[in-house]
Amino acid sequence: MLLPRRRVERLSALSDIEVTDLFESARLTQERLRLANPDVTSFNYMLKDGVAAGMPGEPPHIHLHVVPRSPGDLANNDEVYEMIDAWSPMPGEVNTPPAIEL
Repeated sequence: MLLPRRRVERLSALSDIEVTDLFESARLTQERLRLANPDVTSFNYMLKDGVAAGMPGEPPHIHLHVVPRSPGDLANNDEVYEMIDAWSPMPGEVNTPPAIEL
């Protein structure tokens, strides 16, 4: 999960430089994850922009999930979205996503 340095609720609240930094960080994360695991061939990205879109957290804040994928890792591809939701904290909870060493 990647977060901009400045905590904002909406993607549109980030400056152009901050948006570029967020997505350049996603690209770098993707490259490192791919190097760390040659089975990784694809990625899911998830960004929920606003509370009505299901954004968790208190206060709500923009963050980007970068999820490495490999062929056959899930029986149903759409299961990944439920898994990402399970990794996202509910208000008042501490976020403990699976650890990945880069």
